[in-house]
Amino acid sequence: NTVKEIKNNALYGCPKLEKIVFEEGSQLEIIEDYAFGECISLKTIDLPISVQSVGTGILYQCNSLKEYKAPFLGLKRENDIDNYAATDILMKVFGNGDYKCSYYIPDSLEKVEIYDIEIIHNVTFYEAKNIKTIILPKQLINMGIRSFYGCESLLEFEIPEGVETIKTSCFEN
Repeated sequence: NTVKEIKNNALYGCPKLEKIVFEEGSQLEIIEDYAFGECISLKTIDLPISVQSVGTGILYQCNSLKEYKAPFLGLKRENDIDNYAATDILMKVFGNGDYKCSYYIPDSLEKVEIYDIEIIHNVTFYEAKNIKTIILPKQLINMGIRSFYGCESLLEFEIPEGVETIKTSCFEN
């Protein structure tokens, strides 16, 4: 629990790594680019609440990943409701900054849980076609434009009680 930073490519290409667990009380704050990239057997990862930022592609080509749990999505926590250039886009953790490149999300990914944010910005889950379950934090208040656009496999979804705004085309297609 004393690790504060995981550097670029630290565990890149570990073919037998199936699960990453962080000890309770973890002090991890930063995960740099491609830290767990090409861990082709990785099935689940649960980032600790202490994480403040992650680099691009931390889960690049993790094509066996089934579950991803994190305190926020994208590269950092962004709770500014008017931030139209927010980076809380799921594709960023899989290696691409363009929200329209959903093919970077592994087909195996079925469940995403976010647990420490108030805002889902625009296009966060854009065309995340294979995700069946998305669990949102209880403190969520805003869901942005096209946040869940094209999430055609979504089977389970609960809008938290405190949500005040669901923006245009939030669940389109």
